[in-house]
Amino acid sequence: MKNLYLGLLVAIIMGFGSLHAQEILVWDYSGSYTIPNPDQADNYQIEDAVVAALEANDITPELVFTLPEDLSTYDAIFVLGGIWCYS
Repeated sequence: MKNLYLGLLVAIIMGFGSLHAQEILVWDYSGSYTIPNPDQADNYQIEDAVVAALEANDITPELVFTLPEDLSTYDAIFVLGGIWCYS
């Protein structure tokens, strides 16, 4: 299911930015949260999964841990807010 969501986001990005180089920002606001890797017996950082999905589709994002002042240069911004449970 995770791959489906990431694939849909990548498809949207590629749709509106295919005529020029995409400027994609991945802002890791979540800190050091990890998620299980179903293909291996370990966990990995959330930002690694998002960056890997983008790079698998020939998109090289800029990964930052603090939000830049000027966001006007980016075509898309992924904000990784962590895992929250409200129950």
